[in-house]
Amino acid sequence: MNGKQMEGVQMRLVDLPELGYTNEDKPFPRGEIAVKSAVVSPGYFRQPGETAESFHDGWFFTGDLGELDTAAGILKIIGRKKNVGRVLGGRTFDPDSLEMFYTDVCPFIDQICIIADETKEFLIAGSLLHFSPS
Repeated sequence: MNGKQMEGVQMRLVDLPELGYTNEDKPFPRGEIAVKSAVVSPGYFRQPGETAESFHDGWFFTGDLGELDTAAGILKIIGRKKNVGRVLGGRTFDPDSLEMFYTDVCPFIDQICIIADETKEFLIAGSLLHFSPS
């Protein structure tokens, strides 16, 4: 769903203040992506519990976190709601975004895993480093 909104599909961002995502965020509103359309399934096949969690008043709550560039009309998926972690003190982090950042900016990091632990005041990371002999 990265890009422009499809014709016939309603979309909205739902505030998740407990994770730090709201429609008031600047420069771009952020929140959980919810969609409504005649082409969206009315629920999960034979899974009433999953359906009750994800579908409300005809809206499908995708679990994706989105950022909306209202001027350009472009929606960008920035993560998954279930992947956001919290550290001691309540501060939230999106480990996926941090992992992508570190692998992009540091040529020595091939892979990295970042974990938010609610019993610690800091993030935990493990990485696979790559060094080439010169």
